[in-house]
Amino acid sequence: MKEILFLYLKEIGLKDTTDLIISFIGIVVAFLGIIVTGVFSYLLWLSAQRTNTLTELNLTLAQTINENQEKREKNIRKQYRNDVIYILSKYRTILRRQVDEKELTLYGVQAINEQGGFLKENLAKYFTTVEVEKINQINDAIYELEDKHLMKRNRVAYYFASNPDIVLQLREIIDEIDNINNILIQDNQEGNF
Repeated sequence: MKEILFLYLKEIGLKDTTDLIISFIGIVVAFLGIIVTGVFSYLLWLSAQRTNTLTELNLTLAQTINENQEKREKNIRKQYRNDVIYILSKYRTILRRQVDEKELTLYGVQAINEQGGFLKENLAKYFTTVEVEKINQINDAIYELEDKHLMKRNRVAYYFASNPDIVLQLREIIDEIDNINNILIQDNQEGNF
């Protein structure tokens, strides 16, 4: 049997069994290389699948966070707009009382202004340029009225209600408040903010 093996080895070009063992080991190593490459390829594919799943979950999470942030921002915007409508309505009530009842004090306007009135950065953030301009015009008109026509006694502002210029200014301010409030209320109802 040995002789047949040696004869076969010579025929295929091998000198002895050492060459056969080396060839056999080479074939086994190549076969193991193929198996290891297959296993690593499968593990890489599995890792890529998991990465894709995680990426999709991260995208979904980011979208949910973004939607929640937008809802929160919209609610804050709506609340601040409602606060401005409320403040303007208070201004209107106070000014209307002065026109109708010839009340001599602007104490309510002063109280609102001492609480901070309108923050410019919030106006710019939550209102259109036109709305900000109108709100600022109303605010400026009220301050101008206070500066020109009021005298202060015991920290309460008084003006002369019989002065027709003052009554005219008050009516103009009230009309402007009505205009901007109507715009803001309509935008809030339609969700256009």
